[in-house]
Order: sequence, then structure tokens, then C-alpha cells
Amino acid sequence: MENHFVHRRKQESLHFRLRRSPGKSAAQEWASHLHALVATPWPTYATLMLGILWIIGVLAFLALAVAAHSHPVFPVDQQINADFQGWQRTPVTPFGKSVGDLAGPVAASIEYVIVLGVLALFRLFRELLCTAVAGLGAEVLNVITNTLVARPRPPSYHGSTLFNLGSHSFPSGHTANAVGLYGFLFFLALLTQRVYPRWRPWLVAAQVLCVYFVLDVGVSRILEGQHWPSDVVAGYLLGGLMLLVGIALYHWLAIRSATRNKRYADNAEHANVP
Repeated sequence: MENHFVHRRKQESLHFRLRRSPGKSAAQEWASHLHALVATPWPTYATLMLGILWIIGVLAFLALAVAAHSHPVFPVDQQINADFQGWQRTPVTPFGKSVGDLAGPVAASIEYVIVLGVLALFRLFRELLCTAVAGLGAEVLNVITNTLVARPRPPSYHGSTLFNLGSHSFPSGHTANAVGLYGFLFFLALLTQRVYPRWRPWLVAAQVLCVYFVLDVGVSRILEGQHWPSDVVAGYLLGGLMLLVGIALYHWLAIRSATRNKRYADNAEHANVP
């Protein structure tokens, strides 16, 4: 039984081993393996469940937005804020604020330039598009919603925003941006782990960092008095919704490409038949 399992793992490793095809870089070959992995359509029940969950998420976000516009201060927000402020100057504070600045406008812009720049450099345009949809899509919707809801910031807020964009409180743009960007990077690392089992320790470390960043940025917004807790919840909702859109788009593009390639192959085969 054990020998069979070892033999099977060796076969899987051999099947997914990086083989440089003519005209393809190592990065493009990696992307090809990921595309092949996700080129199978989702089962109908899974698609239906994800669609229902996505709609529920949209409705929950809209309900929060209407409530925040009508009643800028929720009693539960005030209570949670007071509890969080009680953690100031405790060992929790440095960890809770550790990534807050890394999710700010300037730092986030640098992160996007690096991530999207690297993807463009290696001609990984599908990954670039879907990362931009998940991350930048959440950021664009955040700015629009922030302007429409116009919820005042907590009294402890004394900061400023870049070009006065997202100057209001609802939702937390830091949180939405982190979920979209780092959530999609987590998704790519998860796929890569299935394709290249040898890289598992490094990929698990990368996934842990992504999860830590996403969770900690929400805590930091409340600890630093930048947002109300409900703003952070809305940021997680918005980021999660756009992350699912980015992942669905990635799957759809892979399926579309595989279908097109199969059609070309079939046409070429028929053309060669005497």
C-alpha cells in the first residue's frame, strides 16, 4: 500500500514537472500548468452555490452601506471601538498594527507596481488581468462606495487620504484591497502547491503571510481608530466579492483557452486526414 502511494506521488510529480516548451519561459510554463489545472468547468451545484453566496454577499454589503449612510454611528461599533482602545499599549498592539501602513495608498501602489510589473515582465497576462480585477477592482468600488455613503470617520481619526480619495469611512479600503490582492496571490500559491509538491514548504509560508496580512489589516484599522468595525466588515465583504470575481474569471479564461486549443487541434487533425 505504501509503495503504491510513493509510486503514485512520483508519477504525479513527474507529470507536473517543469518542462520548458520551445518558445516558452519557465514562468509561462508554470502558468500553463496552472491553466490546465483549472480548465475543467465547475460542477453545476458548485457554480450555483457560489453564485448564491456571491449574491448574498452583495446584498449584505448593500444593506450595510444603506445603514451606514442613514445612521453613521452604530452602537455596536462604539462598543467594539472602546474594547479595542483598551488594548492600546499592550503586547497585542504591535502585532495588530504591524501591517496597517503596508496597506496604505502609497505602499499599496508600490505593491501593485511590483506584482503587476513582474507578471507583465514574464508575459503572464492572464494572471495580471485577474489580479488587477480582484485587487484594483475592489479599490475602484471602494472609492465609489466611499463617496456615495459619505460616512464620517471615527472621532479618533486625524489622517488624510491621497488626492482626497476614500476620505470617508465606509468601507475600509485597506481591508478590501488586501483581501483582493493577497487573496488572489494566496489562490495562485494554492494552485502552484498542487502542481509542484516539492515547493510546498515555501508556498505554505507564502500562504501564511497572505492570511496574516489580510487578517491583521482589519484589526489595525480599528486599533488605529481609522475605521469603524462595520467598515472593516464591509471591506472584507467587498474584497471577498471581487476576489471571487477574479478567481471565476481565471477559471473562465482557462476553460475558454482550452476549448479554443482543442478546436484548433481538431481542425488540424481533420485537415491532415487524406
